[in-house]
Amino acid sequence: MSISLGLGEASSLAVVACRGFRFASDDQAARREAGRLGVGLTGTIGILAKAVRLRICDIKTADRYLAKMIAHGFYAPDDELLFPVL
Repeated sequence: MSISLGLGEASSLAVVACRGFRFASDDQAARREAGRLGVGLTGTIGILAKAVRLRICDIKTADRYLAKMIAHGFYAPDDELLFPVL
């Protein structure tokens, strides 16, 4: 495992890898390591999209959440969930 990861990220990846779970992170180093380990991966956008697919919230609400995160410094490749989520 990469020594550039924090203890929390490394521990989370170890659990995910052993149990076959999906790893959720937006950290590039952690995502690279997850890919190297063959671990399933998602990030904030993927979690928002799944919430829409599962009808936990509608796409307008998810877009509002995303806009608030961006306003507080979150980097997103786009400012809306433009891709089909259903």
